[in-house]
Amino acid sequence: FNRGIRGTPVFACGRIYDPALGETVITRGVADGIVVSRGMFADPDWVLKAEEGRAADLLHCIPDCYECIQTQKTGATCAVWPYEIKKKGIWD
Repeated sequence: FNRGIRGTPVFACGRIYDPALGETVITRGVADGIVVSRGMFADPDWVLKAEEGRAADLLHCIPDCYECIQTQKTGATCAVWPYEIKKKGIWD
């Protein structure tokens, strides 16, 4: 893996839905950190659940669903959100 400019942090992104995969990417030196954009949109508690070892409780982004992209101009929603949250359009 080419790091380019020395001392510049490298972040991996794209379909890192499982905290164990993110951990592997970092511990193997593939990247210095990970980016979990859609995963965090699907489940705003992604980091908290990962830190607490509750990966089984994560709401996972559905690859190639794109509901978040299709609704971004009208108040983005996520296909995996519970009905009550989706109806309100916001997490409390």
